[in-house]
Amino acid sequence: MKRVLLVAVLLGCGGARNSPERLGDEAWHRGQWAVATAQYRLVGDIPRLLAKRADAALLGGDLMAAAMLYRQLGAADPTRTGEAAAGLVRVAEVAQRAGDVHAVAACIAGLAEVAPGWPLGRLALRLPPDAQWDPTLVGAIGPAGLASAGGGERWLLALGRGYRAAKRCPEAIAALETLRRRERGPAADTAGAELASCQLSVGLAALGAGSPGEADFWLLQAATADPLGASGRRALVALGDARLAEGDLAGANLLWQQVLTAPVSPDSITVMALERLRDPGVFGSKSDSSVVPGRP
Repeated sequence: MKRVLLVAVLLGCGGARNSPERLGDEAWHRGQWAVATAQYRLVGDIPRLLAKRADAALLGGDLMAAAMLYRQLGAADPTRTGEAAAGLVRVAEVAQRAGDVHAVAACIAGLAEVAPGWPLGRLALRLPPDAQWDPTLVGAIGPAGLASAGGGERWLLALGRGYRAAKRCPEAIAALETLRRRERGPAADTAGAELASCQLSVGLAALGAGSPGEADFWLLQAATADPLGASGRRALVALGDARLAEGDLAGANLLWQQVLTAPVSPDSITVMALERLRDPGVFGSKSDSSVVPGRP
């Protein structure tokens, strides 16, 4: 009987030595991060192993995986949110040095989820101002970066872009209008194009909802913000449609002719205006729409 027990103990010890976690630990000490991660994954997604996998991914340079695993750790075990948050900050710092914008953004999103009170501003400032944000990150990144930058123009522009991508035009308009009031030059010009895009969206929505007064306001704003850009000229076409609906044929004709004569290369918006001017159901044969602008 004693011999049987001894054999069982020895077999058990051998099994422990060959367990995936033990093999992962051994690979870890050899610096074989991919092997360690693969062994830990066999054990499952228990918090202890999630932490080891996240650390191994970070050390192995797989920054997106590390960010995901630290985020997963914080969600799996509320008692380890501090550890998860600290890990996400470490990943963000490495990602920033490596120029990995997507990994920095993933870390910020993870911190917003697992540690909502964590100060995000300094991390947000590590993103370039022209970063294309995932719309789901706007609420976490934008205001934090704006506050840390003291409301600087780079973050007003980034915040406006982010809100526009998230289809949150009222917030985008507020940020971009603030920028245009403060700045002149390239930043203001860029903001004008972004602003006009949002104003056009709001104006078209109001027009479709049967609110002509509101539609006129926003479409005129778009045409003013970006008079030669696509959004501004599309707003003029829509304003012409609104005038036509009110029975103001002369007003509609004037707006569409303005699109045709704009000093820009003809495009699909030019064609929209031309089709309206040539529509016999609108003007019959009275409208002179024979002149189509050439390339400047």
